[in-house]
Amino acid sequence: MAGVQIQITRDLFLWCMSVIYLFAFASLFVQIPGLYGENGILPAKFVLQNEAESLLDLVTVQPTLLRLLPKVGLDLDTGMDFLCIGGALLAFVAMVSRDQRNCVVFAVLWMFYLSLFQVGQTFLWFQWDILLLEAGFLTILIAPLNFFGYLDVVWQLPHDSVTFWLVRWLLFRRTFASGVSKLASEGSSWWALTEISHHYETQHLPTPLAWYFHQLPDWFHRVSTVAVITIQIPISLLFFSPYKNQRRFAFYCQCLLSTVMMLSGNYGFYTLLTLTLSLSLVDDSWLQSWTGNRFTDLKELQRKEGNWQPMKWIFCGVTYGALILGMKRLFALELTLMPLQITSNTAFTAEDLDCYLRWLTPISILIATSSLLHQVYLSTKKCLANLKNKSKWAQNSVNLLGCFFFGLLTLAVFSISLVPHSKMSKDTEQRMPDQLKDWHKAASQNYQLASPYMFYTRPDDTEEDGRVEVVIEGSHLYNDDWKEYDFRFKPGNVTSKLAIVSPHQPRLDWQMWFVARGDYENNHWLLNLVYRLLTNQKEVLELMGDNPFSDEPPKYIRCTLYKYHFASNDKSDDKYSPTNWWVREPLGEYLPILSLDEPSLMDYIEETGLQTDTQTKKPTVSNLLRGSVENIRSLFGQGNGSVVCLVLVIAGFLLTLLDPSINLLGAAAGVEPMANGGSSYSHYRAENDVK
Repeated sequence: MAGVQIQITRDLFLWCMSVIYLFAFASLFVQIPGLYGENGILPAKFVLQNEAESLLDLVTVQPTLLRLLPKVGLDLDTGMDFLCIGGALLAFVAMVSRDQRNCVVFAVLWMFYLSLFQVGQTFLWFQWDILLLEAGFLTILIAPLNFFGYLDVVWQLPHDSVTFWLVRWLLFRRTFASGVSKLASEGSSWWALTEISHHYETQHLPTPLAWYFHQLPDWFHRVSTVAVITIQIPISLLFFSPYKNQRRFAFYCQCLLSTVMMLSGNYGFYTLLTLTLSLSLVDDSWLQSWTGNRFTDLKELQRKEGNWQPMKWIFCGVTYGALILGMKRLFALELTLMPLQITSNTAFTAEDLDCYLRWLTPISILIATSSLLHQVYLSTKKCLANLKNKSKWAQNSVNLLGCFFFGLLTLAVFSISLVPHSKMSKDTEQRMPDQLKDWHKAASQNYQLASPYMFYTRPDDTEEDGRVEVVIEGSHLYNDDWKEYDFRFKPGNVTSKLAIVSPHQPRLDWQMWFVARGDYENNHWLLNLVYRLLTNQKEVLELMGDNPFSDEPPKYIRCTLYKYHFASNDKSDDKYSPTNWWVREPLGEYLPILSLDEPSLMDYIEETGLQTDTQTKKPTVSNLLRGSVENIRSLFGQGNGSVVCLVLVIAGFLLTLLDPSINLLGAAAGVEPMANGGSSYSHYRAENDVK
């Protein structure tokens, strides 16, 4: 980001983070009663600590605002509803008003989501929730402190490029770790380059387009697997390139990968969050190139950036050449024209990968450190140059102090995050100072400020051909008349359609994907779900599809494991179906038949305390806040999360366009909107002259 404008880019990043928070809170709100309520699958009260006795107790034991809400007359259920409603409302306001996209609002949003995460248990501990918390914390450092528009402040300060750099580092850590984790097991399908050939069929919640992607030829899937590994490991190093064209190339690669994921699978707000983090790879000139450049002299910018310097072309040529030759060598790529196809095979071993990571991990740390120090140097240099302006000496002195403070803070956050990144190589991890590891543990244990992102789940061997799914069935008879429970979105009944769910995140449907790849003994919450179905618990049933036992609950429930395949449109194929998306075959019993008369089940329910939930009465004491939250809950219930998210984002986008502080033509031209809704082209020119 050396010598470039990031004001518009940063504001777009803050706007996108507001949208993502809106999706996260709204999607979770409609699921809280069935997941965490008194009669939910995993009641939050079982993991919530007692009411906080002091501020120290709150921040060190279990940092969640839910431990404070009894002081304002809210119980746990209404407290979680309040955090979701308040978070969605704040995110909506930040989305539609530029003045409200400040560090105070984002700090509250982060605290609200962290509070829910602390009691979220298995349904809220996904990779994107952890990534949102870390990105949300960085957003607090990046957002301006403009006191909600009451002060006329400068919207871009010299240290902004330093704090915004942390987003790029987070994107690199997540991308690099995701790529390495795919190859963490030598026997995985990523090594055989067959992962993508069955990914569209076996991913969590495929979209209708996944069926069509699945029909592409095998050689294309193999090349796609190579492309994913290449984008996530070697190309991610270009995030720190000194030349913007290489950073833009890496940005387009991230956009391509995220777009394919978005089109083929329902990943909630995860892909949107990845795209938002990718904005750290571009700057205002990139946005201006898409929206029009009326006032910016592109030739002058190119001259300043040294676009025609021979060193740049040599560096870029060597980089791209090494990338192409490396791909060809490591994956034995060969192009044939008749017929048109590209052959590929993995030409390196697990020992080779360990060797690469042994030197690549410390080199990546060195490159990132150099990039960060360069940003700090440029920001400090600019502040010192501005001190020559005697008329604004006081303001520029404050900017210099701010640059010094945020530079140290950025270095501290960066240093802590080196600990999870060093896990890519055992040698590098062992070299990490123990003091740094202690700081990382304190920062990430409760606050998720620097998490590892090696969360890839290796497909089960049975998924090399098809996907496995758990089907829940109920009956009034022990061995006859079994009826299936439908889920809203996950594959179950073969006649059900593939759904488009994103940006809503159906937590129960997603978690059922993991259940099928393990056993019920390691997924005890499944027994909680069975118990709720045996008692026809309304809150839980509203998370699912049609209830086959609407009149009275079933006496028995069992779970069966099935192998699912995408249906074929080829009549000669044994998977042919003219109407269904899926065909399936039973694999065997997953969970034995259970009933309320089963001693082992009831002993478990009694041990967990789940049985007493339906008998728990909420206190009758109420107040205005609690009454308002309960009215909103009764109004929305557990509705369709996809519809709620869609309505909110459309309304928010339309209102965003009405924000008087947003001037699209001005932004495209580089005009700086001021806090009072005006704009200052002369200020923009003055800032560019300094830079």
